[in-house]
Amino acid sequence: MIKNLKKGKVLNLSQESLNIPKDLIDFEKLIVLPDYSPSEGLPVGSVAVFDRTTHKIKHNYMGQDIGCGMLIAKIDINSDTLEDCMDKIVNTLLARKGNGLGTLGQGNHFITLYEVRESKGILVQPNDYIVLIHSGSRDEGKRFYNLALQSEEYFELQKTVLDYASRNRHLLLELIANTFKSNPEIISDKSHNFIEESGQKIIYRKGNVKVLPGDLSIIPSSMVGQAVIVGVSSLISEIEYAVPHATGRIISRSKAKEQQFYLEGIPDSIYIPHFLSAKHLNGELPQNYRGLEEVLSKISRYVSIEAKLVPRSSIML
Repeated sequence: MIKNLKKGKVLNLSQESLNIPKDLIDFEKLIVLPDYSPSEGLPVGSVAVFDRTTHKIKHNYMGQDIGCGMLIAKIDINSDTLEDCMDKIVNTLLARKGNGLGTLGQGNHFITLYEVRESKGILVQPNDYIVLIHSGSRDEGKRFYNLALQSEEYFELQKTVLDYASRNRHLLLELIANTFKSNPEIISDKSHNFIEESGQKIIYRKGNVKVLPGDLSIIPSSMVGQAVIVGVSSLISEIEYAVPHATGRIISRSKAKEQQFYLEGIPDSIYIPHFLSAKHLNGELPQNYRGLEEVLSKISRYVSIEAKLVPRSSIML
């Protein structure tokens, strides 16, 4: 559904009633993806396009976690040692102090191991293992946000933050690979929180991945739900090459505390290290998220499913 809103147009693929911030004005186009979630500034799961000649950067539209993204890699795993290795990884991450490189972060930042169940044969095969690392720029993103830059300097320093976030994901992959004694093959490493210069346009991407034809990305759901590796069709240009980074929250973390989902315990269909409690993970339990099929049905003309993955183990700190 496309409708006029202030000076721009909105393409609402979420098909939900939108809560657009009052200060979001003068955009040419706002695309809201099916993983839409209201947020301070731009909604999570949205792309906002502005005229570069008239628009000044608004750092508050993006928030602090610039460079947050997902790395996916094929990795060799001995299933007999999976639980022990995941325990070791958690212990290492818990022992690392502060917000520096090689740390995972909290909230919905996570590491999940998947097993491939179905595949079109591009890069992965059934029974292969895939590791997904979802993490951000840590303290570098917060420092960058506090500068409140508005000019071209924003893009110069943003590149440093994006590189930092990517380096962090690679260091986490190194920890995982060393623990499993594996040599991983990276499939994709893409940010889903950044501002882009594109000709005479400035494009805000909050909670979505830019995927060009020929590239691959991943759409995970909840910790016990399937994920899919996707490619894109030629129609993807209609939505500024944007692919959802996940299925999106349906319950805020504050509301989740009221719901007390943890009373139902941690799902037992995957391995979650025993020292990660259900109460601590309350806001990230499956009840907080949309189902994968709901999201995929709304973007079927833009993406193709290249592989289906089932989770075997997950870490959220």
